[in-house]
Amino acid sequence: DPVWNVASGAVVSFVARTVAVQAGPDGGQSTVETSAMTPKSYAVLARKLLQFVGELVGDSPGAPPAIAVHVPLSFNGLAHSGSRMSVLSDLKKLAMTGWKPRLFLELVDVPAALPQVRLTELVAQLRPFVRGVLVRVPPETRDLKRWDRCGAMGMIATLDPTKTEREQIAQIQKFAADTASLGVVASLYGVRSRSLTLAAWAAGVHLLSGDYVAQKYGDVVSAQRFLAEDLYRGEIAPAAS
Repeated sequence: DPVWNVASGAVVSFVARTVAVQAGPDGGQSTVETSAMTPKSYAVLARKLLQFVGELVGDSPGAPPAIAVHVPLSFNGLAHSGSRMSVLSDLKKLAMTGWKPRLFLELVDVPAALPQVRLTELVAQLRPFVRGVLVRVPPETRDLKRWDRCGAMGMIATLDPTKTEREQIAQIQKFAADTASLGVVASLYGVRSRSLTLAAWAAGVHLLSGDYVAQKYGDVVSAQRFLAEDLYRGEIAPAAS
């Protein structure tokens, strides 16, 4: 999915998505339910995703592509030292091949009650190999200050489609204010309409991603300028009266 950097007026990065599958007795494949995932499963999935990123190529052989990639890594696959060391080894290899300036990590499945010191330790181990680490905020989190100065460059909130638009706009405004008070980048995912996109833009959210942004940006996977007026792509502008 494209990630719109509102401040720079461009899409220069994309989120890499993964789906865990398993082979059935009939030879077909089915999606693995989250409840069936183990820490080892999460670690294997993380390494597969990093391997995929490493296989992306740019214009010259062996060079990374001219885009940045956001890689979601589950906290569940990093909580144990053995699995974490394997992932860190893969990240070091990517950094040595030139990926560091183009690689962002997104910590997902972070427990809402995780102590600040534990998050700080984990972020400190990841940061040397990437451009930045962002934390996806659990939906039940009410106070971001518990993770103040954890070393992450930003926080990511995901909008809840079951809430009314007014409730989602209130969430956007509070999240933007909270991240501004912490001095970190505000990123918002799950944006599904123009009104929510514009509300986030007005609130000062830095990075935006979701179905609506993807629809307007198109299927191209390359860095391009993208401005607020591009949200009206493919629509007939109202005639002046």
